[in-house]
Amino acid sequence: MTGAFLLVLSTFTTVVEIRVLTTSDLAGQDTRISGGELHGIALIMVAVVALVMLAGALRGVRPAITGLAATRLLALGLVIGLDVPELDNAGSVAQLYENVSAGASTGFSYELIGAALLVLAGGGLLVLSRGDQNPASPPAPSR
Repeated sequence: MTGAFLLVLSTFTTVVEIRVLTTSDLAGQDTRISGGELHGIALIMVAVVALVMLAGALRGVRPAITGLAATRLLALGLVIGLDVPELDNAGSVAQLYENVSAGASTGFSYELIGAALLVLAGGGLLVLSRGDQNPASPPAPSR
């Protein structure tokens, strides 16, 4: 549940921060890029699906456990595929100023930790559910 919350939170927080020397406050320039600007509401949708799948998985519904495992891969794919390539992209600010750098901000940490928590939850439930597939047979009575 915490992983899903962090995915939603990352959509509204700064994922990439662009700096010129030591400041990110530049007149007329957007130097903070939120998760929503990078991937829209995709991580919110993944979080909602993960919560629905988690509810089913906790009740022992096997397709929900598999669905939760799929959401972890989707979350990681979005973070790695869409956001990581943008972490060092200074955009138009680099054309106007020298000594410009771009890097990860708090929102990226939220995304990464949220996706990692979904990986742990999905993987843990998959492992636990596989243990339930072949329950140990009771010992044979001795004669």
